[in-house]
Amino acid sequence: QVGITQLAIPMIFQGLVYDVETAISDTVASTDFRIVPFLEAIYEIDQQGYLRLTYDYSFNEFRVRYEKQFD
Repeated sequence: QVGITQLAIPMIFQGLVYDVETAISDTVASTDFRIVPFLEAIYEIDQQGYLRLTYDYSFNEFRVRYEKQFD
């Protein structure tokens, strides 16, 4: 019985986190949004460019990156 509880709680938490991330992503119009294991939002600039905003809780660090994909 304890094993089932140990498996069920992470699965429920993972589903809840996914639902929250999806709702926030839709609200802030980001391409991708994460809150675990760090706070991150990705915005599509054009067909091949992305702006990535990241806050790492562990290091108390904020990063801004522009990423370009080449064909």
